[in-house]
Amino acid sequence: MITVNNKEILFEKSICLTELLSKLEIKSEKGVAVAIHNNIIPKHQWNEYFIKDNDKITVIRATQGG
Repeated sequence: MITVNNKEILFEKSICLTELLSKLEIKSEKGVAVAIHNNIIPKHQWNEYFIKDNDKITVIRATQGG
């Protein structure tokens, strides 16, 4: 069980951060940041970081406005 933006999610197998974002239909374009346990994971590490049980993940999307 992991938590993404305060929502609990269960996955059957270990997946990398890029796969998680894809399954959640979050495009990993510019303006997306991911933190795990309040530590930012650099985008170049997303394919290498595998989600662990009990990870608390925060996905932040930049928005335009003024």
